[in-house]
Amino acid sequence: MMRICLFAFLFIIASGEHASAAPVAAAVSAIATWIGGLGAVATALLQIAVGTALNLIAKAKMRKGARSSGGIQTDVTLTGGTNSESFILGYYGTAGTWVCPPLSRGAQLKILTFVIDIAGLPGHSLEEVFVNGEKLVLREPIRHGVTVSSTEDSFSGLVSLTYFDGSQTEAPQMMLDNYGNHPDFPWSPAMVGRGRCYVIVEFEANEKVFSGLPQMRFGVRGIPMLDPRDGQETQSDNLGLLAYTILRGIELPDGSRWGGEASLEDLPMSVWASAMNEADRLIETANGDSEPQFRAGYEVKVADTEPADVLERLMDACTGDLAEEGGLWYVHLGAPPLPSAFLTDADLIVSAPMSLTPFASLADSVNSLTLKFPNPAAAWEVSESERVLRPDLEEKDEGRRLQEDLSLDACPFPLQVQRVGSAYIEDAKRDVRHSVALPPDFAHLPPLSVVSWSSEHNQYSAKLFSIEEKSIHPHDLISAVSLREIDPADHEWSSEDELPVPVGIPAISEPVPFILDDVRVSGVEIRDSDGRPRRVAIQVSEIPVVEGVEWRVLDSAGLRVADGIAMDVGDTFLITQGILPAQNYFVGLRVAGGGIVDWSDWYSVTTSQIADGYQELKDLFDQKDAESRETLESFNRNFAFAFDRYAEFDVLGRAGAFLDNARTEGKVEQVKTDLSVDIDTVSAQITQTMTALTDLDVAFSAYKLEVQSDFDDVTAFVDQNIYTIAEADAAIAAQTSSLTTQVNGLNTTVQSVNQSVNGILGQAGWHINNNGVMSGFGLMSELVNGQVTSEILLNADNIRFVNSSGVGAASSPFQVVGSETFIKSAFILDASVGTLKIAGNAITVPVFAQGGLLTGNGSFQNGVTALINLPETGDVIILWSVEQGYAQSGPSWGFRILANGVEIASRTGMTAVNDYPAGYAVLPNVSGSQTIQFQWLGSNGQVTGRPSLQLVGRMR
Repeated sequence: MMRICLFAFLFIIASGEHASAAPVAAAVSAIATWIGGLGAVATALLQIAVGTALNLIAKAKMRKGARSSGGIQTDVTLTGGTNSESFILGYYGTAGTWVCPPLSRGAQLKILTFVIDIAGLPGHSLEEVFVNGEKLVLREPIRHGVTVSSTEDSFSGLVSLTYFDGSQTEAPQMMLDNYGNHPDFPWSPAMVGRGRCYVIVEFEANEKVFSGLPQMRFGVRGIPMLDPRDGQETQSDNLGLLAYTILRGIELPDGSRWGGEASLEDLPMSVWASAMNEADRLIETANGDSEPQFRAGYEVKVADTEPADVLERLMDACTGDLAEEGGLWYVHLGAPPLPSAFLTDADLIVSAPMSLTPFASLADSVNSLTLKFPNPAAAWEVSESERVLRPDLEEKDEGRRLQEDLSLDACPFPLQVQRVGSAYIEDAKRDVRHSVALPPDFAHLPPLSVVSWSSEHNQYSAKLFSIEEKSIHPHDLISAVSLREIDPADHEWSSEDELPVPVGIPAISEPVPFILDDVRVSGVEIRDSDGRPRRVAIQVSEIPVVEGVEWRVLDSAGLRVADGIAMDVGDTFLITQGILPAQNYFVGLRVAGGGIVDWSDWYSVTTSQIADGYQELKDLFDQKDAESRETLESFNRNFAFAFDRYAEFDVLGRAGAFLDNARTEGKVEQVKTDLSVDIDTVSAQITQTMTALTDLDVAFSAYKLEVQSDFDDVTAFVDQNIYTIAEADAAIAAQTSSLTTQVNGLNTTVQSVNQSVNGILGQAGWHINNNGVMSGFGLMSELVNGQVTSEILLNADNIRFVNSSGVGAASSPFQVVGSETFIKSAFILDASVGTLKIAGNAITVPVFAQGGLLTGNGSFQNGVTALINLPETGDVIILWSVEQGYAQSGPSWGFRILANGVEIASRTGMTAVNDYPAGYAVLPNVSGSQTIQFQWLGSNGQVTGRPSLQLVGRMR
């Protein structure tokens, strides 16, 4: 009732003319009488104070209080504990909250899975994703429930994400499939996240791309809001609409509300629609585009964020202000509106107190301004706008730079920050303030209204003022107001005024790795003492000063030949491992010893052909191959002889003839046993025959066993013969066997022979004929020209010697596979090698020695001495270490190394802070006996040391 009556009265007096002053006075008197009858609470409602008459910067400073420094609310993904429910207004950034700990899946658990809650209300849109401060470039836009992955240029395509906007009704299938049986955090069908916005992000492990758990941030478009201008719900960052929505209140899932409870009548449509239109007004930018004038965003923590605090932050982002009078909310954004009233000196109640503040104190003055804001281009880190400097204002302020820093937490739009900053600094010049009393004619003016004042006394000509404070006296409706000077020109902006926009955290350029790209790689020959080329190598020269070089060699087909590390190389070293003559190779090089380095491009090199010693050995091997073939043929002939000689006697035929003519031809005795069974085409048979035969020329005795089984066309047959033959000048004792199986046309026969022939030849051997492919082995010894020679012959694709004795699995110390021979360990007294493939510096002679405990006395003491003998020229690698102790920090120590009495390495003055210092030295190109001595120095008795030496002789 009171509000209706007051509004009616204000409408009456606002429309009255000078001629009706008497009726208005009567109305004033009547209303004053009515007001006088109100209680204390009702009367207090009319004592409206809408603010203080301060410039915009001063107001923002008052509102700043204990706020943050311009950053987003959730800058690190929250874990554990109890976290406030949250949602996004407008457009803003967040790191979200872990739904569960990071999970892993896949082969070797190489897929890392994050499930991160974005907001507790549905309808948010995920627009940008940042990983470790870098924006993720995706192959397609983010949509609800659709998995999208990063491009190859963005984290090597190793990131994928699936976003859910709160409309989901089922648990994500990918989580059920991959983590339904997780031992610590099983994902169940009940884990839907209904009404919640969340994202599943997965990373494929790659140590070059991700060195730890990735850090996430998200750019999010906030909840849909009802726009009163058209009655439609929309996702918007219109600053006026955001403030309107907060005052109306936002319903939460539990039925409570966050924000105000203003009705539609409490928010005058004309005021708020005008503010929203002002926010949408397009501002031209320097690049020819345009953007809305006032936008905003903020993440609301329901349990922690006060609606009034968010409203203040919104006003900071638009040089705006918000006020309430009589239950109605008023707002203005940006430049002041047109005047609502015109004031002259005659309108003032001169009997009431008046005051004038013509200028502000230095303490309230500002002539330099820096604004901080959350910058989406910097992964939502805090950025600073270009500092606004005004030398002209500094001169007015006695040459002082009066700096102020403000945080625009709700303004993630860099160009808007610049426009607001310009308006702030211009408005800071408006120092004139008045406190005056105005007649009831002006009581209808709402707070934040603009009046135009023409004053002879103050020499004003239509000067604009804003009503900053206002109170209405309840008895006579006289308005006491505080007016502050304003100027629409303070808010003028041109695209030419734009300053460089902070791009946020500058892209960190990856350090350029050091690459050995200017060295020389060539093929060289290694010569013997007679100057003959004996081996080939690859020489790497013109090396800069480095600790060592890592190398790898590929053949012309791109297959790896060898790799290794060469330390203390100086400017040249050789690669000999696996290097063959007359071959094309590719050599890659990289600095060893750490640091930011990378492999060089491939160096192409061709080794020379060595036709001297290599060809000699090759010819020798060709000769041995020919001899082997001849030996094989001889073995096969002798092998066949045992079978052929037995067949010559036609034992059964001769036995029959002897039986017919026993008296005239000789004698024969024979015993034969047959055992056989058969059913149709299935049969089994054993035949045993023993024969003794003599005539005037020969004596022959034999034992023959035949065992055979048949099943249709399948046959298994064993034929065993033991026989002896004696003639006038020849003799043979032999044992032969033949085992044969035949199935489906496939035939394999195993034959063995043991024979002694004529007292000069002995042979034992085995043959396998597997469908025409021969293999076997044998031992043969023969007397030829008074010389007995023996040979063992092995005929097989692969030959392996296996040692199954001792503990552990069987091993093969020696193998011949195809044309290559593999030897695990060998002692070779003398070797001739055609092509040497040997690990670099693989020939070593190790020696170890340890000295006693020494106590420092300020001079060198002999710590340990070791001797080493190198049969051939090579290098001595000297590895030393000291087991060192010290009572307190401070003592120093040192060492020196003597080789055959000559110092080759030393260092002194080192602080004793390492319990086990160690190092190495090299004595190059020596042979014979070498004496190595390690001397140790301790500065005083507070340090002790026990030196050790390990010597390694490195020879080819």
